[in-house]
Amino acid sequence: MVTKEVDEVYHKLVNKGLKIAESPKLNKKFNIYHFFFKDPNGYTIEIQRFLEE
Repeated sequence: MVTKEVDEVYHKLVNKGLKIAESPKLNKKFNIYHFFFKDPNGYTIEIQRFLEE
């Protein structure tokens, strides 16, 4: 999922009790800011924002 509000989504999920292995981080190779979590069915979901160049 792409959104400008990566940190806000992260905090909402944490506040709802989801366990997320890593907080949002910068990926310089792909020029994105992102994090991953698993949904209730076990699927890995990525929340990301494309960074300005």
